[in-house]
Amino acid sequence: VRAELLAGGRVLDVKVARFTVIRRRWGDFFMCVWAAGGGVNEYVVRQALRVLREHGVDTLTNCPTAPEYAWAAAEEDFSTIPYMTRYFFQGDAPDRIRRPCLTDPKYRRAERKKLLRNARTFAPLDPLAYTLGDECFYSARPVDLCWSKTCLEAYRRYLARQYGSIEALNEEWGTSYRSFDEVEPVTFKEAKGKRLFPQWVDHKCFVDTVFADMMRFARDCIREVDKTARVGFDGPFN
Repeated sequence: VRAELLAGGRVLDVKVARFTVIRRRWGDFFMCVWAAGGGVNEYVVRQALRVLREHGVDTLTNCPTAPEYAWAAAEEDFSTIPYMTRYFFQGDAPDRIRRPCLTDPKYRRAERKKLLRNARTFAPLDPLAYTLGDECFYSARPVDLCWSKTCLEAYRRYLARQYGSIEALNEEWGTSYRSFDEVEPVTFKEAKGKRLFPQWVDHKCFVDTVFADMMRFARDCIREVDKTARVGFDGPFN
């Protein structure tokens, strides 16, 4: 909105204010492309956005989360799917600890801060959805993870929920633990050499819940800001 203060035909002052409209056009079909780079103040990028819009493209996916990009896309009348974060691990872990560890409270606090900041940027601009990353995976390599303190504690709570009692777990595994606090995961090498496949499979099932819970956590952070947001991730790897 542009307002001018006039006196005797002369412009004394000008004020410009932006406002947004939340439409949530989820029932429509969209022509979507992967977003251009983040240099929205560059002439070429701005021109590319205009040309895409003129040719029927109306949605940019995997958008940079910089505020200037969010507003540039909105000003060209694009719907957006901002790239909020990404969860993946590609390194070695000689100590069997995933870094970052997805159950680490410190890491989650940092993620929450980032997600809230990015959601506050995009929520007023009516994003079509939010992506939690492209090509997400718990680990890209066949390594057994994670033996961190918080993961071990979460794993034992998971087993207690699954089995109900340590006696039931011992019967299934052929072990003689006195409590869930004694339980340790096993690597695939150990499982193969000692025929401990139930232990290994249970831990792998637990890891799936950790990865899924991280996605749930991120979704809930975004929905603290954008109550009706659609949130997911794309291009998952196993």
